[in-house]
Amino acid sequence: MRNYVIGIVIVLLIVGALAYLYFSGYFYTVKVDGIRVSYQNDLLVKYIRTTYSNSTFSLHGGQVMELTLNMSSSILPTQISGISISPPFRIYSISPSIPFTIKSGSYELINITIVAPMGNYNGPISIIINGQPTL
Repeated sequence: MRNYVIGIVIVLLIVGALAYLYFSGYFYTVKVDGIRVSYQNDLLVKYIRTTYSNSTFSLHGGQVMELTLNMSSSILPTQISGISISPPFRIYSISPSIPFTIKSGSYELINITIVAPMGNYNGPISIIINGQPTL
């Protein structure tokens, strides 16, 4: 009888561990093969430049990762009023908080913490930036 109880406990522990791994996203592979940055406002294309690094990476489903964008403004100060990301990814946080202004001739490092989807994914991430030059 005691062996049966030990066997049941071991089976329950294994099932629990597999359930934990499944619901934590460890069975999903998320491969990002590029970052595409676009601007909702055509004026931003003229006055702002965005660079980034580490555009190819792999995650597990549900894992959190931080992307850093280096945004610089040219002639005019630029107010950034929104940043969004393509589904199935979600934004967890953005620093500095939105809205923020990039002074003319300077740059701002934007840290975007994203959450990977709870499913397999292979492709790019699109980041959409909204804002406008200010006087």
